[in-house]
Amino acid sequence: MFDLEKSDISFDYSFKNSMYDFVVTIENTTHNAGAELSFDISDSLSWDMAYNYDRTDYKTFGYIYDKHTVRGGLLYIMSKDCFILGGISGSMDSSEVAGVMADAGITLKMYDHVKASAIYMFTAEFLERTVSGGGPGSSTTSIETDLSHTGSVSISLYL
Repeated sequence: MFDLEKSDISFDYSFKNSMYDFVVTIENTTHNAGAELSFDISDSLSWDMAYNYDRTDYKTFGYIYDKHTVRGGLLYIMSKDCFILGGISGSMDSSEVAGVMADAGITLKMYDHVKASAIYMFTAEFLERTVSGGGPGSSTTSIETDLSHTGSVSISLYL
């Protein structure tokens, strides 16, 4: 049975209009909406599922880009001073680029108001390309793959 005292449901939405004046004025509108459900499995372990939708309307160029992302993850509390997280995500955008991502991170409370964090993300993006061949009706389809690794290390002061 679903225990509401051990769960958290959140929703967020943001909207932004941007205008850049160069030789021509470039205008775009960005929307971002998301929902997340997290659930405590035990006192030291929780899981979360999230959905995120991004949409950018490049009004100047008459082009709309959108992206849907789903993520599942775990958070492990090793101690009151150490948290470890990880997750797997999948995405699809309006350019028909599919993505698979894996992330892992750690946060350490170093002093009363200082914490250090590190996160790593591996991303694989896949795009199907079709190239017309030499004769009528002939073509070749291939999957292009782009792999990337990103990371971040930070030290934060908090109250």
